[in-house]
This record gives sequence, C-alpha cells and structure tokens, in this order.
Amino acid sequence: MRSKTLLLIGMTFLIVHCGGSGGGKKLAEVNGEPVTEGDLQFATRLSPQSSLYLSTPEGKKRAVDGLIEKELLYRSALKEGLDGNKEVKSEIKNFEKEVLAKARVEKAASAAAKKYYDEHKNEFEQIRLAHILIQTGSGKQKKRSEEEALKLVEEIKTRLQKGDDFAKLAQQFSEDMLTKNQGGDLGVSTKEDRRLERQGLMTLLEKASTLKAGEVFGPVKTERGLHIVKLTEGPKQKSFEEVKDGIIFKLKENARQELIGKLKEKAKVKYYLEK
Repeated sequence: MRSKTLLLIGMTFLIVHCGGSGGGKKLAEVNGEPVTEGDLQFATRLSPQSSLYLSTPEGKKRAVDGLIEKELLYRSALKEGLDGNKEVKSEIKNFEKEVLAKARVEKAASAAAKKYYDEHKNEFEQIRLAHILIQTGSGKQKKRSEEEALKLVEEIKTRLQKGDDFAKLAQQFSEDMLTKNQGGDLGVSTKEDRRLERQGLMTLLEKASTLKAGEVFGPVKTERGLHIVKLTEGPKQKSFEEVKDGIIFKLKENARQELIGKLKEKAKVKYYLEK
C-alpha cells in the first residue's frame, strides 16, 4: 500500500506519496518501502523552491532524510490511531484540496501553453547570427561618415565573396567590442527573444528569419551603424517541450483566472459573512 508522508519544506507541509509512487531510481528504503527520485521530483513540483536543496549531494541527502523521517513518523501515527482523529482527517482533506486545485490550474495552464505554441510557432524558430559592425555617428562619437562606412562594408563583402572567412573578418573589422573576438557571434535567438531588441538589433533578426543557414546579407542600418550579417544556424523549430515551462510561466495566471471564471459561472455561490 502506498503511504502518504508529510514533508516539511520551509514552514509548509505538503502531502508526498512515497512507497515508489514517483518511480525512478530508488534512493532509500524504510521498512521495505522505497523512497525514489520520483518522490523528490513530486515534492519539487509542489514547492519549486525545494529544488535548491537538491542541487548538491549533501542537500539531496538531507531531502531524502526528511522523507525518511516523515515516513517513520507517519507509520508511528498510524499505530497510535491518529489517522482516525477528526482534526487530522480534516487537515488531510484540506491538503488534498490544495494539491488537486494546484493540479487543475496546471492542467489548464498546460493546455493554454500548447494552444499558444501551436498558434505562434514562428515565435519559437531558433536561429544563430553573427555580424560585423561598422560604426557611424556624429559629434564626439563620430567614427566615420555613412558614405565612408558603406565603402568599407562593400570592401568586406567583396572579400567574403572571394572566400574570406566571416569570423576572421569580424575579428579584424567589427567595432562591436562584445562580439568581435567571438567572430561576431550574437548567439541563439528566437523572435520572442528580447535580448537583441535591448541591443538595438531586432532589425537583424527580422531580416535573417527569411534566409538559409550560411547566407550573408547587408548592409543593414541601425542606430549603431551598418551591419553585415551571417545566418550561421537555422532556422530551427524549438519543440513544445523545450519552451513549455516558459510559456506556462507567462500564461499561468491568466489561465487560472479564466478557469475560475468559467467555474463560477456554473456554480451557485452564497456568502454568509458578517457586515
């Protein structure tokens, strides 16, 4: 029979099903009842902050010790007949409501996330860019005129057409100090990634999304100057599983409110509060 133990995380008690209910590798055994990786994962889902304890061997050992201690206390409580205590039964029922209510919200959020993913797949196309920045400017920050910059861009493009390596040319000519030593690499991005937007480079991402891996385009003008851009990887579609957690995080509260709204429409709710 699968047991229920109360695992204390912080100041909150959570119902955790042991006895191998979570499956996975066996971590310990209490009077013949296994404690598994699945049990720890279940506890983490109920209280995400508890994952901090599992990041080190010592922390994981303490978490397993906690499960073992609660299992021993649970068995002792059964022998004492506390499972029949009215207050205890009421408290267990309240915990059960908490867990099931949370599971219902998670189910709704997961469904909303899948719907969003299916309707916005283009947001999750992953590409990798590299660029060579030739700066232009005015006043004290002036590097060169736009005409001079364009002439240099054309010289670099001619060398690329002759077979020169893009990364080496970026190291030689690019004036983006953050990327030039990495061959101009801007990293992996998607259309929902705001990192390039913060750098004023979303124009590059928008133009690159129509190309094939290995293609070079430009010059593209931004506030920073003129860019020669190479699509080094992609576009590649990220799977739902890869992006699921991020979408759920974004949609969870809206999914919860929408679900509660629908449930309230069908429910008969009466208040008996003192005025």
